[in-house]
Amino acid sequence: MNEFFDVMGLQENLLRGIYAYGFEKPSAIQHRGIVPFCKGLDVIQQAQSGTEKTTTFCSGILQQLDYNVESKWKLEELFRSDQNGILDIIFQLILMEDEPEKYQSHFSEYIKAGVDLENIEELYKKVHSAIRADPTPKKLDKQPPKEHKR
Repeated sequence: MNEFFDVMGLQENLLRGIYAYGFEKPSAIQHRGIVPFCKGLDVIQQAQSGTEKTTTFCSGILQQLDYNVESKWKLEELFRSDQNGILDIIFQLILMEDEPEKYQSHFSEYIKAGVDLENIEELYKKVHSAIRADPTPKKLDKQPPKEHKR
């Protein structure tokens, strides 16, 4: 296990950024995830909120980027992307392939609304654009959720 970021073999730029954000030692999830992620291995992490899973994910991606001027656009594109949207799409793809019945059940509302992997990114862009245009919260006339019997 790596007790310090310095011994993880991270690029100097990334290491400086990590320390600049105030990280001193890797959390348990960073301990276990950053190096395998940086090596290009498949990494699945599950932990409660606040354990720095996103830092692990981003560190792994940033370590693999080339920081020269020609590839600068890749870095900018990464930060412009919607991480949760990307994760939704990845989850849907995996579920669709591995467990189609579960996919149909889990995403039935998306399917009914005509939202699929082909147009979900456009939907995210449209929603984000509308929020930027008018960020005031809108009151929806929604029915209260159905009570489930236990």
